[in-house]
Amino acid sequence: MDVSVVFTGCATSADVAEVTCRMNDLDDKAGGLSNRLIDLTSAVELQFGFEAVADHFARRRRDGLCRSARIALVATSPVQYGIGRMFEMMSEQRHTSVAIFRDTPAALRWLVPPPV
Repeated sequence: MDVSVVFTGCATSADVAEVTCRMNDLDDKAGGLSNRLIDLTSAVELQFGFEAVADHFARRRRDGLCRSARIALVATSPVQYGIGRMFEMMSEQRHTSVAIFRDTPAALRWLVPPPV
């Protein structure tokens, strides 16, 4: 199962928490992890930082969802890219593969590689 999340307008810590809960529920129902495309390009303001990202990983760990996952973040502004880098750095300790891209087609190519 693949999941696409688009943050628009003003994205808050509560939005990140809600997305985390919904992804955990989807993964639990599917019996595994899904690939994720998280698009920050339509977010005009990001009102969350380290604490929200740390809480995301703490919730996944608490819910037993620490297995490997692939997450592609799409970011165009420097602030969006910075949040993505923070997410990427924190994921390195959580067996999650995260990459940040400037456009959606590149993110999708990485997220779903062609069959071999």
